[in-house]
Amino acid sequence: MVLANSTPALFDPLVLLGLLAIAILSSLVPHALEMTVLRQITAATFGVLMSLMPAVAAAAGLLLLGEALQLAQGAGIALVVLAAAGAARSG
Repeated sequence: MVLANSTPALFDPLVLLGLLAIAILSSLVPHALEMTVLRQITAATFGVLMSLMPAVAAAAGLLLLGEALQLAQGAGIALVVLAAAGAARSG
């Protein structure tokens, strides 16, 4: 495997297998899980859960990557969470 020039490394079968695994794990598996959950809960509840995904992603970014949010970003996420809670409460 050549690291300075990445073109030969891309055609290495082991690298291609790793890239295929990443593609499956990063897109197919989450989509399949969402579709499975959608069959078991109401569409309204699913919509509320999907609206909370940016807040979860921001929390993961803060905890795992140390990425801090700006005040406007935090306020926007807080408003989305409040709206989701209000929608869940009103049914």
